[in-house]
Amino acid sequence: MISPQKFSGYKLLFLIAILTIASFTLQGQNRLERNDAAVIELKNFSEEKMLPVLNQLLNKNSGLKIQGYCLGQDLVVFTFDEKKFATSKDVSIFLEDNGYIAYLKENMNSLDVIANCKSPYKKSIEKVKL
Repeated sequence: MISPQKFSGYKLLFLIAILTIASFTLQGQNRLERNDAAVIELKNFSEEKMLPVLNQLLNKNSGLKIQGYCLGQDLVVFTFDEKKFATSKDVSIFLEDNGYIAYLKENMNSLDVIANCKSPYKKSIEKVKL
């Protein structure tokens, strides 16, 4: 028969095990929810003038790709290589260094842009190089 003191020890051990499992689960979720997308407002963004020049810059192995954009609000969603850009702020700085007026939207993600876009949200179509 288990004494009350031993039973109390088992409760404590069980509680520690549950808390440890919960901690690992939360850490795993954070790794899955990597933030490799940046929402940036590019002043005077247009498909006709700015998009071709921007695509030319991004094709030079910058580690950035356009995921999509909302024309009416000048919002562009970029995906970035985390080896070249540690944070979305680094993406914004890269664009500013290349002559763009860029405002990082820190509290927005691609789903927010899609939900709040007043004009149609356009997904970028990647061209396959042969």
